Amino acid sequence: MKSLLDPKNIAVIGASRETGKVGNIVFDNLLSGFRGKVFAVNPNAEEILGQKSYKTVLDTPDPIDLAVICTPVPIVPKVLESCGKKKVKTAIIITAGYSEAGTKGRETEKEVLEIAKKYGIRILGPNCLGVINNFSGMNASFAAAKMPEKYKVGIFSQSGAMGAAILDFANGNDFGFSYFVSLGNKIDISEIDLIESWTNDPNVEVGVGYIEDVKDGPAFIRVAQKFTAKKLLILLKGGITKEGEAAATLHTAAMAGDEVVFEAAMREAGVILARDMNDLFELAVTFAEDKAPKKGGLAIISNAGGPSVLAADACGREGAFLAQLSSHTIHRIAGKTEAASVANPIDLRGDASADDFGVAIKFCMKDPGVGGILVIATPQSMTDLEGIAWQIVSAKKESKIPIYVNFIGGELVVKAKEICAEAGVPLFTFPERAVRAFKFQSDPPSLRYGRAGFVAKKNGTNAGESQEKHPKHHVVKSLLKFSGGTPTYNQIASILRLYGVPMAESVLVRTEKELPGALEKTKLPVVMKISSPDILHKTDVGGVIFGIQNLEEAERAFAKIIKNVKKHKSNAHIRGVVVNEMAEEGIEIILGAKRDSIFGPVLMIGFGGIFVELFSDFSVILAPFTHEKITRALEDTAVAKIIKGYRGGKYNRKVLLSAAVGIGQLILDHSEIEQIEINPLRLEENGTGVLGLDAKIKINHLLV
Repeated sequence: MKSLLDPKNIAVIGASRETGKVGNIVFDNLLSGFRGKVFAVNPNAEEILGQKSYKTVLDTPDPIDLAVICTPVPIVPKVLESCGKKKVKTAIIITAGYSEAGTKGRETEKEVLEIAKKYGIRILGPNCLGVINNFSGMNASFAAAKMPEKYKVGIFSQSGAMGAAILDFANGNDFGFSYFVSLGNKIDISEIDLIESWTNDPNVEVGVGYIEDVKDGPAFIRVAQKFTAKKLLILLKGGITKEGEAAATLHTAAMAGDEVVFEAAMREAGVILARDMNDLFELAVTFAEDKAPKKGGLAIISNAGGPSVLAADACGREGAFLAQLSSHTIHRIAGKTEAASVANPIDLRGDASADDFGVAIKFCMKDPGVGGILVIATPQSMTDLEGIAWQIVSAKKESKIPIYVNFIGGELVVKAKEICAEAGVPLFTFPERAVRAFKFQSDPPSLRYGRAGFVAKKNGTNAGESQEKHPKHHVVKSLLKFSGGTPTYNQIASILRLYGVPMAESVLVRTEKELPGALEKTKLPVVMKISSPDILHKTDVGGVIFGIQNLEEAERAFAKIIKNVKKHKSNAHIRGVVVNEMAEEGIEIILGAKRDSIFGPVLMIGFGGIFVELFSDFSVILAPFTHEKITRALEDTAVAKIIKGYRGGKYNRKVLLSAAVGIGQLILDHSEIEQIEINPLRLEENGTGVLGLDAKIKINHLLV
């Protein structure tokens, strides 16, 4: 990556004499600050911007580390062949018109990649802005020539427009970066390469990025975990959609859709996900200034009660702690100001002076229970906003804890914000955003979630890697093959039992004449339910009847179920009616797994039964599926609170975790399984264990 981010010699192929052309802007930008050698390549020009122009890159006198290609799409393959013969290490393809432009563009993109592989050239783009190294003065892009401040922040963007917005924001807000990389179509170099490169780069302390897709999920998680073990990574994700799973056949697929799985992957990688552009910029500024985790809670200082209350409420929502101020701090602030309230939040009143703010900030800085300070100021008629800003700047120079600022207003607060921005004080549009930044600084995702990956690695596996197969995996393979790709409930139950999941005994009856034999094999009372591959929600079509005590009730139930199903789902294929033993009283859990197209196998655990969609209380984790990771996932659900003794119930959590590990192992062992779901899995109140009452498995028929 050094040849991309810190090259010695650069050739601009397609450099132009015409002002406003991409080739002209890129060449001019490089001449303006790059300390290495820059060569213009254009067969139709002798000189460009006072520099000699060469017919081809092969004619340049020195070795070339980086080629910036600004030529039209049709001649890029020929240009890249020349780069290969010149032994160019890396090429940036600026021009658009590849896969994003249709079939012909995709064919050209494929040809370009084949040539690059042939010569061992790394490719950035195509369809990108280029690269900037702020520390070396290299602007190999067609972005504005002005270089921003030097911050140890590495920035990448998949979207060129978003990248341009980030550059404009940096220049307009006294923010800066070390590297800016526009990824474009990512036919080769991606965010994975950059994150890996920046992990040990002293010029990057914070990584910031905008992405729309991840092509290699397991690789992304592996490099992100290594990065977030040392540094902070903040991403804004675009292009998330729920429509992709709209036609899902199981709850697991519908609920663990694209967005949910992506968020779970980022938690596991220790990545901070920004909610929008403002959030991305505000977090980037905050962590660029001070990323170290802090001990203590947040002190809120304001001249307005309403915004203080909103900030305090945000602490509750975000899981951030309000600082418990010492009696000494409270007495000193009360004695030096006319504050309406000195309990946290500190309300200095609408007529508070700049000195009042200074006093409150000073004493909060010295309080051992304060880990961060949020200053909220509103432009009231007597408010000296610029004076407050200078008090904040002065305090920041001495403070060992982060200070966050929220000037609420428009034109009246502009000057105060400029004073703080120039001093590197993080500014926030709303107080809730400042609370969010404090939460991440005091409790980074890498500490809360990133450990999971490293624990798994110590056990011999990492994200996306397969665990050692279950001893009975070959038996399941035979059962799946025997089922022809559409296993019955009994076959599914047999498979799940082999993987340590207790399943209710059941008998499939096709006619009422088979009911006596079924009841003899099943412990009363029983539940009867329709068996049909075409019916997902059995209760919705009247296909389930509980508490059947004898043969007479069973016969009536059989007739009613068949009648209901034919009425509500007349075209459904009916295999028969399943007679199931009923479980003891307890909690209904949903356990599911699916094979995500990007991140591989994922596991879902949460509140199940008929209310699974209503409550939507579940967690999703990625492979490998260890007891520790599943325990952490369970703790994020309401199920965990019930297990811990809500309403006096006694529950065996170990058997639930064991069942979850079994489900995870099953989907890891068998690539032909696309989805697994047990719903409900009854966690029995008497503490004896769990019992699966219904289950489904979706098979990829091509792999059976």
